[in-house]
Formats: sequence, C-alpha cells, structure tokens
Amino acid sequence: QKDDGQFRGQHASLTSHQALVMLTLLHGRAERDSAPIKKGLAYLDKQEFKVSSYSYDAAVSLMFFQKYYEPEIKAAGMLSVAAFKDRQEARKKLLPTLPPERVKLFARLLGELDSAFTQGEGGWGYSKVDKTGTSPYTGVGDSSNTQYAMLGYRAAVMLGCEVKTSMFLHEAERLVKHFFAVDLANINASFHRRGSPASQ
Repeated sequence: QKDDGQFRGQHASLTSHQALVMLTLLHGRAERDSAPIKKGLAYLDKQEFKVSSYSYDAAVSLMFFQKYYEPEIKAAGMLSVAAFKDRQEARKKLLPTLPPERVKLFARLLGELDSAFTQGEGGWGYSKVDKTGTSPYTGVGDSSNTQYAMLGYRAAVMLGCEVKTSMFLHEAERLVKHFFAVDLANINASFHRRGSPASQ
C-alpha cells in the first residue's frame, strides 16, 4: 500500500482493484478501523468511487461495503430474514445505522450496475450499454462480468437497497438456457459456446 492509500497492482487504477484488496483484508480478519482499511477507503473516497469497468467496479465496491458494514447488517437481522416482510423490517432497522452519504453511494453504484446490463441475453458487460449504437461494447456481456454483477446485487440487497427479485430470476433462466447437453462418456478436453460449430 502506498502512502496515499492506493494498493499497488496491475489494475491499480481500477476502483475494483482497490476494493477487492480491502475486501480480502476484511475477510482475513483485519478490523475496519485498521490503518490499511482507513487509508484505502480514504483513497477511494478521494477518487469518488469512480466506475470505469462497470460491472467489476460497482459490484466489488458493494461487496466491500457489505463486509465493512457486516456488524450493522447482522444487528438489523438482514442475514436471518425468511420472508419479504421480514426483510422490509430489517431494512428499516439497518438504514438509520448507515451514514447517509454511504446510502447515496450504494444507490449510485447500483445504478452503475444497472447501466451495464445488456437488456437481453448477453448478461452484463464492462461498459455502460450505449443505446445510440456508437460503442463497440453495446449489448456485449459475458459470464464473468455477470457473476460479479449478481454478487454486487446481492451485496446491495444486504446494504438495504431495493433490487427486484425478477432480475435474479431472469439471470438464472438466462444462464440455464446457455448450457447445453454434454456426452459425459466422450468429453472433449476443449470448451466451446452454444451456437459455435463445435456444439452442433
């Protein structure tokens, strides 16, 4: 970690890189008021949690905050809800315990995740979906971006954000449709996508 709080690495310029290091430290039992976490969080606050690799930056930031605010999440009962009504009650208890500026940040990061959804069968991508058709990334997603998006949405739910259940259902159905039958007796060592010549 540098003096300014940034963690070195190949993708050090990305918010997701910084947030992932801090998430790892917290999972490794570092305290949230420890020097590396405080310095790293101050660095990202100065950067205003900028999002450039949309699904990763937004999702990992939300995952970090889920772990960071785990004591408040547990105390509100968010981890033990069994029904929608219970979740609403836990959310009411949780939100007043979180800093208002953080709650606004969570909503913004959730919006960034939403903007990377291809709106179709492609899942989530690296960039904001360009509806003008001028970006090469318009409507292009992949499973890696998408899995992080799902983890980000789950973290957002734990942080008290409103996320539609239909979004998780859509992704589960989309993912299942992209699997294809495999002959387990004659597995090819390579891999291929549905629709490629190898899958015919």
